[in-house]
Amino acid sequence: MNTEILNRMVTEVGANARQISAVEKLLAEGNTIPFIARYRKEAHGNLDEVAIGKIKDRLEYYTELEARKETVLKSIDEQGKLTDELRAAIAGCFVKSRLEDIYQPYKPKRRTRAQVAKEKGYEPLADAIWEGRSLEWNDGEPTDEDLQFARDIIAERIADNADVRGFVRGEFARRSKVKSEVASPAPIEPTIATIPSHRYLAIRRGQKEGVLWVKLVLDEDPVVERIVEMVSAVRGARRNETCDEQLELSARDAYRRLLAPSCEIDVTVDKKAEADRAAVEVFAENLRHLLLASPLGEKAVLAIDPGIRTGCKVAMLDSTEIPC
Repeated sequence: MNTEILNRMVTEVGANARQISAVEKLLAEGNTIPFIARYRKEAHGNLDEVAIGKIKDRLEYYTELEARKETVLKSIDEQGKLTDELRAAIAGCFVKSRLEDIYQPYKPKRRTRAQVAKEKGYEPLADAIWEGRSLEWNDGEPTDEDLQFARDIIAERIADNADVRGFVRGEFARRSKVKSEVASPAPIEPTIATIPSHRYLAIRRGQKEGVLWVKLVLDEDPVVERIVEMVSAVRGARRNETCDEQLELSARDAYRRLLAPSCEIDVTVDKKAEADRAAVEVFAENLRHLLLASPLGEKAVLAIDPGIRTGCKVAMLDSTEIPC
């Protein structure tokens, strides 16, 4: 296992490196979580099933991530665009969404508005806006249609920026509100970060059954303003009022048409997974209390824990369930 991944897992699951490595080996041998927790305590240091389950989940996550890295590297290399800097960025990526953000400019795309604009020869005009130069097109001022084609190219350029995409996704995850409506609008608007898991799952069920219309709502203006600031820092162009205006329009279009829809999907998928985990934890805790309840009321029970290697353990439980 990669040393960096191992160090991250130590922080994420609350177990030490030796324990994680032992669980990884035992899982690779085909052992189940209950078997490992009960019969291999000496190997992993007495971890319970919950801790072993967390280790298993994170191992699967990082295994999938490493496989995806190889796919991404191969794809970019086949395009002849793999640089040492890009290779290092991919190697140092340990979050799936961040990896996809880095790969975004190199993903094979369906025919987009930006590609159409490039085919029509509008990339030089887009570059002029991007660099803050004077806008001349066909020996005159560009028309509104010309500027629209140029903005299509710039919008895709902005949307493909990994830092911009990561920023927008983060804003959706922290600040967007969950809005659900029925025939007579009845909005529910806690933020996506604070909505209780059970309520979010209920909303998703309503959405799946066609009863509710659900959308994440985020205040657009401050997000677009920040995108413009980030892009301006990247392009390093001199001030030009016309170019700055076109850049802001491009940023707004990139947000509305390219960034917001995809980032909303990413955040809702992550929230659904988080809500599912929370639901499983609640069910598990409820089941634990149910199983610990006295099966025969106040009758005394002789409990036997069979053990092949360590011998059987016997306990007499009285009406208060205290071993006697």
